[in-house]
Amino acid sequence: MTETQADLTRPRILFIDDEPLAREAFALSLADRGFLVDLAESGDEALGLVNHYEYPVVATDWRMPRLDGIELVGRLRPTLPDASYLLVTGAPDELASEPERSSRVDGVIAKPWTTDALTAAIERAFQLHSKRTESRLMPTEEPETCRVLLVEDNPGDALLVTKQLDKVTRSEYDVVHVERLKDATALLKEETFQVALVDLSLPDAQGMETIRELISVSDHLPIVVLSGFNDEPLAIEAVQAGAQDYLVKGEAGPRLLHRAITYAIERKQVADRLQFLAHHDSLTGLANRALFRERVSRAISHARRTEEQVAVMFLDLDHFKAVNDSLGHDVGDLLLERVADFLLESVREIDTVARLGGDEFAILIEKLGEENDAPVVSQRILDALARPIELNGHAISISASIGISFFPDDGDSLGQLLKAADGAMYRAKQNGRNEYQLFSRETHSRVVKQFNLGNELRGAVARKEFEIHYQPQLDLRTGWVSGIEALLRWQHPEKGLIAPGQFIPMLEASGLIVDVGEWVLDQACRQVREWHADGFPDLRLSVNLSAKQLESGDLFAAVSRAMGDGDAGWLELEITESLLLKDAEQTVELLKKLKRRGVRISIDDFGTGFSSLSYLRRFPIDCLKIDRSFVVDIEEAPEGIRFATAIIALAHHLNLDVVAEGVETAKQLSVVRGCDGIQGFLYSRPKTAEDLTDWLRDLEVVDVSRLRGEGAPGAA
Repeated sequence: MTETQADLTRPRILFIDDEPLAREAFALSLADRGFLVDLAESGDEALGLVNHYEYPVVATDWRMPRLDGIELVGRLRPTLPDASYLLVTGAPDELASEPERSSRVDGVIAKPWTTDALTAAIERAFQLHSKRTESRLMPTEEPETCRVLLVEDNPGDALLVTKQLDKVTRSEYDVVHVERLKDATALLKEETFQVALVDLSLPDAQGMETIRELISVSDHLPIVVLSGFNDEPLAIEAVQAGAQDYLVKGEAGPRLLHRAITYAIERKQVADRLQFLAHHDSLTGLANRALFRERVSRAISHARRTEEQVAVMFLDLDHFKAVNDSLGHDVGDLLLERVADFLLESVREIDTVARLGGDEFAILIEKLGEENDAPVVSQRILDALARPIELNGHAISISASIGISFFPDDGDSLGQLLKAADGAMYRAKQNGRNEYQLFSRETHSRVVKQFNLGNELRGAVARKEFEIHYQPQLDLRTGWVSGIEALLRWQHPEKGLIAPGQFIPMLEASGLIVDVGEWVLDQACRQVREWHADGFPDLRLSVNLSAKQLESGDLFAAVSRAMGDGDAGWLELEITESLLLKDAEQTVELLKKLKRRGVRISIDDFGTGFSSLSYLRRFPIDCLKIDRSFVVDIEEAPEGIRFATAIIALAHHLNLDVVAEGVETAKQLSVVRGCDGIQGFLYSRPKTAEDLTDWLRDLEVVDVSRLRGEGAPGAA
């Protein structure tokens, strides 16, 4: 293991896990957080490493062969007494059932972890290490007073314990003695104690009943059992009932008694912390999904008996990723903590706020009324978030999209209510964000259909259900076909031909558009080369590009592979105006590189985006395609005629070709007659490759003036 000088100043962590993928994931999660991570695949390897390196933090998997994580911590503590020890496990709930063993560790990291949760746990562990180091190096000025509740009916035994504690010089004990359990429970309701020393044989209680009763009154109270018998089974039963330790009367001197109390307090604190982490989010302290599920189930059961309503709200922060990307995860974490505070301030104590993960939150509203109705709470949250938040010198504006569902109308389980609220939240996103929406069954049905179609779409890629249709373009100067546009179609085996508007946005959102777009490019270029060889050498191919393809970084290579050797003057790539505004410098260089290869560039749907003379001058563009939305209504909209005429004049002034899309009537053609070409049903509908081959073979030159005057379909 070689180190640089910089490594010596980086905070060091040891992580032990017998699974290679887990070790790699741990290291990658912390790769850009400034930590130096050493990895070990077994406890034996870890024991060897601690002889060479000082580790402030040690994280270990729980379930490992030969030496499990908790046993390993016990072996490592003598060598690294001030280190913080974290246990990594996929079953944090099981730790709470083993309080004696789990008390050896300082915290837990649940699998699978998120980078934010892992970083937060590591940072807390380093803080604990610092405190331990400081407390060891700096002398304590005054011993802290520890209040002890002694529950013992034998006066002699009580006096002995009190005297033993008086002999402890490093701590000061304030002992309050009672003889009966009822007196102990009464005191616990009124006063605070750090620990209880309890006899299991009392006048009003016997055995484990004493422990259980004390815990029911004060569940955070550490308990040390005092017994007159050296009975190991009884000791184990006492610990299982909730006690932290077991001592035999008369055998516990001052030192042993002091150590038992100290360890009992530490074990209880760790057990409580593990219990808290099992049910709460480590970053915000809000309820986690498990606790939220428990609270919702309980609320539904109560509401079912009382015939009341329960509301579940699903909240997602808008554009939160931009905060992490621009300001860093540290600021993002601070923002999540502040949002959690806002949410808690917006609800009552009886309501539950949970963080489900990332920037997703859920809220349970019980006992609905005018002041706490879910829409009222939602608007209160949106108003609170509307105020800029100051974090590390940054003024951050954030908003949220909220979905709301109700029991019993929208579901009778957490799964159904969350799903309904999530669907409503999605609708709020679609409406422009920063609002709340109530669940609607009609909307939900549409969302479900869209979701199912999205799943089928992934299968369509694998099953090769996509087809390419080709729509010819008419050159108005020659009356001959000038080119064809490749159009993607989905031939569903049961639903038939699905409209592009239904599935193209899904391909974009899922990222599948990159692979599918490359397939279209490859197949269409192969087909055009066949038409070139079949007697149509001047036929030009137009292919649409998506934003994802431009951003992928592999576009130039994909185009080169698809068009093969030779000049690519017959290939035209269509991009929308909005794509030119993304990473403008990078886009300019890519388009220039394609131009040098011979590829033509056209602007598709011109006029619907951010039309600007600056990019027409700056980008290497060959052609403008007037969007069909201007052409379709051109007969009834005089301003559309003026707009189309202006585009044509502008294009020709800049030495650009201009093509009108969606031309279906002779009147529309007469309006855009100044174009170089048209595309639409007036000339030809999209065709399969086979049909277009026959169409080309029968093609004749079109009399454009006749086509414009009579509205005839032309030669087809």
